[in-house]
Amino acid sequence: MMLANWVRARTGRDPAAHLRGRYHTRLGWLRIANRAGGLTALVDDLARQAGLERMDQPRLGAVGIVAGPDGPTGAIFTGRRWVTKAPRSGLTAGPAVALAIWG
Repeated sequence: MMLANWVRARTGRDPAAHLRGRYHTRLGWLRIANRAGGLTALVDDLARQAGLERMDQPRLGAVGIVAGPDGPTGAIFTGRRWVTKAPRSGLTAGPAVALAIWG
């Protein structure tokens, strides 16, 4: 929900309101993403519902799907780095290959 929380804080619109409370584990989240056609397809739908558009290059505050060590993951662009949620350390920031970007 990191990306949805960010979008809600920035726009006042909660694109994932209908998903909140519907899962409690990583496996539950993966099932939701798989039913939507994958993480990128799910985030694309939610981003468009929030009024975001696809971008070729990230800008400060953009959300995206980046290639992570465990597969694609959601991220927020800080202007220099992508911030992602890390299972053990909370948040992590660094360079990343963006697979899809919305802003």
